Formats: sequence, C-alpha cells, structure tokens
Amino acid sequence: MIGGMRMDLEKSRYETYDELYDYCYRVAGTVGLMSAPVMGIDTQYKGPLDPVYRAALSLGTANQLTNILRDVGEDAQQRSRVYLPLDELARFGISPGEVLEGTLARAPGQVDPRWAAFMRFQIERTRAVFSEAEGGIRQLSRDARWPVWSALILYRQILDAIEANGYDNFTRRAYVPKWRKLATLPSALVLAQAPWKTIASPGKGILAMDESNATCGKRLEGIGLENTVENRQTYRELLVTTPGLGEYISGAIMFEETLFQDTRKGTKMTEELKKQGIVPGIKVDKGCAGLDGLDVRCGEYYRAGARFAKWRSVVSIPSGPTPLAVRDCAYGLARYAALAQSAGLVPIVEPEILLDGEHDIDRTLEVASAVWAETFKYLADNNVLFEGILLKPSMVTPGADSGNPAAPEVVADYTLRLLRRRVPPAVPGIMFLSGGQSELEATLNLNAMNQSPNPWHVSFSYARALQNSVLRTWKGEEANFEAAQKALIKRAAANSTAQRGQYDPANESEEAAKGMYEKGYTY
Repeated sequence: MIGGMRMDLEKSRYETYDELYDYCYRVAGTVGLMSAPVMGIDTQYKGPLDPVYRAALSLGTANQLTNILRDVGEDAQQRSRVYLPLDELARFGISPGEVLEGTLARAPGQVDPRWAAFMRFQIERTRAVFSEAEGGIRQLSRDARWPVWSALILYRQILDAIEANGYDNFTRRAYVPKWRKLATLPSALVLAQAPWKTIASPGKGILAMDESNATCGKRLEGIGLENTVENRQTYRELLVTTPGLGEYISGAIMFEETLFQDTRKGTKMTEELKKQGIVPGIKVDKGCAGLDGLDVRCGEYYRAGARFAKWRSVVSIPSGPTPLAVRDCAYGLARYAALAQSAGLVPIVEPEILLDGEHDIDRTLEVASAVWAETFKYLADNNVLFEGILLKPSMVTPGADSGNPAAPEVVADYTLRLLRRRVPPAVPGIMFLSGGQSELEATLNLNAMNQSPNPWHVSFSYARALQNSVLRTWKGEEANFEAAQKALIKRAAANSTAQRGQYDPANESEEAAKGMYEKGYTY
C-alpha cells in the first residue's frame, strides 16, 4: 500500500493495463485483502480461502478503477495525471494531450465518438472485475455481507452514472444521489441474507401452501371438512410439521393467516419451518388492490419472519391476450418486486400463462415469450436486482383442451428454449408452478428439463402437485395424520430427484397420474 502511495509521487502515466492494475492492487486491492480476515468468513463455508481473498482483491481493484474513470477530468486538469493505459488510448486513436486538454468533451454531455467507445471498453472491463468479487462476498460472515454488498452496488452505480452523463467525465462528475444510495440498502440486504441461495439448493424446491382461505376451504370440502379456522390450522400444521420435509423442501409460501398462525401446540408455523431449515415466504397479491399499502405490508411480513414473497399475475390465451393485458401483468409484477426488495424480501415473480384453451404449444410459446420479455423489461426499468429474485413461471404446454398433450421431452425443449431466450443468467432460480398438471406429469416434465446443465437452478414451486395425495390420504382424520405426512414426503422426494434429473416413475400410483386442471382456476 505504501508503495502504491509512493507511485503517486513518482509516476503520472501508465503505459499498459498491467501497470495500472499493479497500481490499483497496491493502493486498493491490499485494502480488500486486509479487510477480509477482519470481516471474517462464514462459519458454514468449508471451501478453500483463496477464492475469497481473490474476490476481496477484485473488489478493491474494481473500486479504484471506478474512481479513475470517474475522475479523468479532475486528474488531468488539476494534477496533470493520466491513469488510463496509454496503449489502449492509442488503440482508440486518442492522445494523452487530448485527455489533458479536455478537448474530447465538445460540450457538456457531448463527447468525441472515440472517447465514448474507449469509455465503453473501460466500463465493461471494470464491471467484469466487480463480477469477480461477488462470489467471495457470499462467503463472508453474515454481519459483513450487507455493508460489502452495499459498497459494491453503490460503486457499480457510479459506472451507470458515467454512462448517463454521456461518458463526459471532463465537465460532469458522475455521482450517486443520496436517495438512490438509501434505496440501495434494502436490495443489498436481500443479497446479504441470500435466502434465494438456500431456496435454490440442489435437490430442493418450494411447497406452495399459500391458498386463500376460500380456496383452502374448497379443498377441505372435497374431503368432507367444513371450512373453519381450526380445520385450516390443522391441515397447515400437518404440512409444516412433516418430519424430514427439509431434506426436499427449501421454502414454503404461506397465506397471510398462516404466517401469523400458531400450531395447535402453540408454536409458530414459521418456527416449525425454520426448525427444518425451510425459509418462510408469503403470498402478497390481493387482486386489483394488491399494490396499495404493499410497502407497509411487506415490512410487517418481514418482521413476522417471512424472507421471501410471491405475487401471481395471470394471462389467458383464449382472451387474447391484448398488449394492454400483457403490459399490466408485467408492470404489476415489476412494481411488486421493487417494493418487496425494498423491504428486504426476495420477490418470487409469477407470470402464469393459464392452461385454459384449445391452442397448440407453439401459441403458448409465442404468448409466454411476449409476457416474459415485457416482465424483464419492467423489472429492469424499476431497478430490480435480478440476482435477488426467483422466477415462478408456467411450463410451456399446449392448451388443456387442445386434444394433443405434449410429451415431457417436448415440454422441456420448448420451456428451456424460452428460458434461454428471455431469462438472464443472473436470476438464480426458476421455480415452476404445476398449473393444474397431474402430480406425475409435473414431476416428469421437471425431470426432463434437468437432463442437462442449466444456467439456473430449475426446480419446483408446487401446490396441488404436492398436496393432492396428502389431502386424499388425510381425509380430515387424526388417525391418518402420519400417513398423510408420508404422502407429502413421497411427492417432495420425487420432485427432489426430478430436480436432479434422476426421477424414476416406476413406483407411482394411478392417483398421481390423475389430472387436476380446473377451467378458470382461481385461488
């Protein structure tokens, strides 16, 4: 570090990037290296320390490179310094004299095209160095991750500000306004807590037990039970207290009643989940009024123990869909995701394409492509961190009334094709909904999608495809409690093996193959 400071006294030009990197290593990379042992390593991390220290070095270096790009004009005009590699300036046809004289800025916000191209190259490389740092942050101690993530995001936003200034770092100073710094903190907290990392664990998926009281009542009535608070409590207790559930389930989405509900023994439903390492989540969509007061509700849900949220928007193919319907679906999901991240919750984004209709699989692909494209556009417009969301989409299948069901291999081919076209690799997990498929069909399709490596954790977030056998086994009778829990374990284990691409349907029952499609299904 002292050697780097001495370089500022003796050196004002850097011939190559290697020379500049050496300077950045000395004055800033060493700070990262010294900070890592002070911050501490996550006690659950058992891997080698070299990647953690390399990441710390990368973060310090990226921060210094960002400072240099931000301060080009100031360094040139006030200190006669040009930190930028001279050989790279020459490659873009730029002389050091032009940098020192500031002639590359023709007017505020208007720069020479050569300079714009040069800056794009520099910013792209610096962002790559920031990316090298991300993996190491996840291995730091829990208390250290939040401030380090905050620093990384804020410094990376300086690069965004340089771009927003039209690459004019001669007459304009790139900075991040205070309001945006404050808005970044909750998103950094989401990344620091990394509940998505737990949820998107190999061989694990989500139990969707977030049916509204009315929908839960319909299912209870299907086995001869009245829709009462006590019966809903008993059934949900059956689910969350299932022994061994945490081996296959990493997260559970709950309805608001369940989030605040106790078991019959007086323990919190959320605590029963946490005992097995299952992350509690909450359904937050409430129809047309869903966004009203959502920021306040998300804060309450976080304090109650939820660490992720889910919002479902649906698109019907027989009804169009109109461009307005697609935009409304996408924009609502994006606003919800931004509000959820601001409250420290990981948002599950659920753009469901309903099974209703006689259309073929190509029509489903066409509509889903439009919906997903619009959704990710609005997510980006609302500054939602893709690294801190999970996607819960429908699989690409023909309409339920098409008369031409698709084999699992075909569903997998169409669905993965859509994922590759529309979903950024930064999204950590794709948690498919079952959407009225039979238990067997949903598992077979998931298994087919995991026959080769994917950029994402491709898994499940099933409701009926996990619970149908459970309800039919339980029948509302206390004597069947244990048998019903075993039925849940069987379905969870089957989908766990499907997530790994190792599912064998040989021992499945006829009951598991029965379809559960309901036209116009609501929940």
